[in-house]
Amino acid sequence: LLADKPDPAALAAAFPKGTWLRIYDYGVGDQVQWPSIAAFATPE
Repeated sequence: LLADKPDPAALAAAFPKGTWLRIYDYGVGDQVQWPSIAAFATPE
């Protein structure tokens, strides 16, 4: 874990709602969730 976590309010200001970063403030153990991206193709 990071000793110096970024302030959730500062991250929320840098990445407003609708951007790719989601912030969940649960107190101790805050997490940054990266988007899951998958691509599927079928052979022709």
